[in-house]
Amino acid sequence: MIGFIFYKVFKKWTDQAEKGLRRHAIMAFVFCLLMAYVAEKFFGVADITGAFIAGLIISNTSKSDFVLKKFDTMSYMLLSPVFFASIGLKVELPKMSTAIVGFAVVLTIVAILTKIVGEYLPKDLVLLDMMKKSYEILKDHPINVERKKQGLNPANSAWFWGAGTRPALASFEEKTGKKGVMISAVDLLKGIAVGADMDRIIVEGANGGLHTNYEGKADAAIHALLEDGYDFAYVHVEAPDEMGHMGSMTDKITAIENVDGRVVARITEAMDQSGEDYRLMILPDHPTPICVRTHTSEPVPYMIYDSRKAIDGIHTYNEKEAAKSTCIWKDGYRLIDHLLEC
Repeated sequence: MIGFIFYKVFKKWTDQAEKGLRRHAIMAFVFCLLMAYVAEKFFGVADITGAFIAGLIISNTSKSDFVLKKFDTMSYMLLSPVFFASIGLKVELPKMSTAIVGFAVVLTIVAILTKIVGEYLPKDLVLLDMMKKSYEILKDHPINVERKKQGLNPANSAWFWGAGTRPALASFEEKTGKKGVMISAVDLLKGIAVGADMDRIIVEGANGGLHTNYEGKADAAIHALLEDGYDFAYVHVEAPDEMGHMGSMTDKITAIENVDGRVVARITEAMDQSGEDYRLMILPDHPTPICVRTHTSEPVPYMIYDSRKAIDGIHTYNEKEAAKSTCIWKDGYRLIDHLLEC
């Protein structure tokens, strides 16, 4: 009866307001406390039962979402800490067995770790479900069975990372007036191309490693520029970066030599033979020194070659020679405009 009367009065009162008011949440809170008291005092049931019934009543009013939002803040800041404090006050540690104390410690550690790990789990339920199913698929896979026999850790779960909202990139063609294509084995670069509405070319054997298909990438760029009507080709080679991460000086030198002899040389020879005018820019997107085996923030050297102009200036391309140049771009994103406009 109390609930029915409150529902009618509260609903009529809140419906008169266009938006939720603080007094609505205060009155709802008072009603919950009252119902909790009545439930235990007069009916002999747990006070939370009365509070639950009060929540059901309020949920059927027009301002339920507003009240819930206010209750969330109040519960997090006041009620939940008070509740758990009251539980703690009732615990008598001297009477607890070693097993119970140990269980409580383990449970606390698991709760903390779950909270930490939970921040990195996908919020998308489809991706989260895929992660769970990946374990069932991979745990007994023949490769993992063999790895366990060799004493190696199994690769038994797929963890997604880096997912987010699509960046608001302008269309490359609309921005520059050039039709562009991306040639890369790296998903990040492919994603950037998708965001900029550039086409992508998948080269067979291009794997992002030292023994990637260098010639295949070069030929894809040549074909795109001379036969498929593209004005711009972005050829990305991951090998020098990967060898930097591995800390291998020998392999990094080999990777750079492969880029020079098997990609750059192949493209320039084809373009020269075609008789087409062209410009070529070579640069890394970031340094990966073998001494630290990770990315650093130092400026990167770049080189621009124009087939219509005589070679002038620095003739050797490396960090030391580039540091002597006065052609410095503090805003790196403007370099592409310089390439296309010079």
